[in-house]
Amino acid sequence: MQQSHASRILTVHFALTLGGATQLAIDDAVALRGQGFEVGFASEPGVFEKDLDARAIRLHRLHCVNPERYPRWFRYLVGIPLTTILVLWYVVRYKYDCLYVQHRQSGIPGTVVSWLTGAEYVFIAHAEFGRFNRGRLLTPLGRHVLANSEQIKGNIARYFRVPTERITVIRNAVTTNVVRASEDAVRAFETKWSVPADAVVVACVAVMIDGKGHDVLLAAWREVRRDFPHAVLVLTADGYLRGGLEVLAGQLGIQESVRFVGFVPDLSVVYSRASLVVLASRSEGQSLTLLEAFAYGLPVVATSVGGIPEVVLPDETGLLVEPDDAPGFARAMKRLMGDADLRRRLGQAGRCLVVDRHSTATRGAALGDYFRALTNGG
Repeated sequence: MQQSHASRILTVHFALTLGGATQLAIDDAVALRGQGFEVGFASEPGVFEKDLDARAIRLHRLHCVNPERYPRWFRYLVGIPLTTILVLWYVVRYKYDCLYVQHRQSGIPGTVVSWLTGAEYVFIAHAEFGRFNRGRLLTPLGRHVLANSEQIKGNIARYFRVPTERITVIRNAVTTNVVRASEDAVRAFETKWSVPADAVVVACVAVMIDGKGHDVLLAAWREVRRDFPHAVLVLTADGYLRGGLEVLAGQLGIQESVRFVGFVPDLSVVYSRASLVVLASRSEGQSLTLLEAFAYGLPVVATSVGGIPEVVLPDETGLLVEPDDAPGFARAMKRLMGDADLRRRLGQAGRCLVVDRHSTATRGAALGDYFRALTNGG
């Protein structure tokens, strides 16, 4: 069912930089536009700006809020007041009915602008929010909160004292009708990155920041190499830790088996070549990487943090390990690498799960219903 009148939603994000949170924010904006809403996007520009242009979604520029460019004290002392003024102007100028806030540092601007204009303020929690309970005063969540997992819903209720009836779970989603990369594209990838055609490839698709646990993964990989000396670990994306991780790989003596491939515009080639996908996060909401791996029928090894255990079901869709447990992570990887039948069974079950519960169509419909009820007084 479509809108009888075009309510207007302004997504408020920090910056169009690489990462799952940005991709999800853009996907939600596209989904809401497809549900009949007029949608704007307030953010610092970045590499994904062209994605908004291609979908005719207006970008409203913010300043001084990108955590990759500005220290926290500057973002809160300068970025938040400036964001409040800019968002207020955008809401008044373009008559937005809802603010869809994607990052905790925009909680204050969202609250203030909502109070001044009457626009509804909706906050979405992507991260494992229990870690931020000390910042509760700087993160007003308001009356309407979305969470992408039951775990995060519980953390918000517990640490931020938001009544559970005000928190709605709408699970993350990915495209499920994936197209595997061609053999030529895979061969080109292998040639470019010196990946032997017969090598077992383990992929980690994650920005290189502390919370993703790449250091634990590299420590585990040293143990894996003893049993699988010809295997290759592919690390995509960049991040402020990349240089240090490259040094660590050298110190561990595994640099010849690790490929730091950087940003990959089309990840289908990585998923098409990989035998399994791994994620050693110390903190996570509901990982898009793992859902993408499932969409390609790949099994995963991941840590039991945040919303991950809601999709990585032990010995059903993947293997779970405690965070910072390098030996345990190594054992899990070796178990999958040595058992092709297990990889196939877990990968098939993961694909069934993501098709049933995490498709973009399912999330888009849920978001449409939620915002329709909100803007129509439901």
